[in-house]
Amino acid sequence: LPAPAPASSDGQRAWATAMCSSRPFRLPARAEGRGGRTAFVPFLDMANHAASPNCEVQGAGGAPGAFEAVALVATRSLDAGEEALISYGGTATHAALFSGFGFAPAESRSDRLEPLPAGLAPLSG
Repeated sequence: LPAPAPASSDGQRAWATAMCSSRPFRLPARAEGRGGRTAFVPFLDMANHAASPNCEVQGAGGAPGAFEAVALVATRSLDAGEEALISYGGTATHAALFSGFGFAPAESRSDRLEPLPAGLAPLSG
C-alpha cells in the first residue's frame, strides 16, 4: 500500500489552493480537436494581460487532445526590452478578469463610481 500523504497545515492547503486556482493556463483550441484544455505552463502565467496583445500562446505536436510543446510567440516584431503581453480572454468581461485573475483593466470606466454621489460617504479612509 502507498504511504499516507504527510499532514499539511491550513496555510499549506490555502497556498496549494491559490496556486491551483491562479496558475493554470487555458490552452488555445485547435481545429483538429487539440487544445481548449487547462494546463500548468511554467513561467507563461507570468505574462501580463493586454487588450491588444503582442504575443499569443501556441501549442504544437503531441497525441490527439494534447500538446507536446507550448510556446509564447510574438505576433509582430518586438523592440528590445518591450514587454511580451498576452490576452487573458479576448471576450472576457472586466468582472470575469477580476474574479479569475484578480484585476480589472485600468482603462475600465465601468468598474468604479466617479465622482461619489453627493451625501454618500466613502467606505474607507
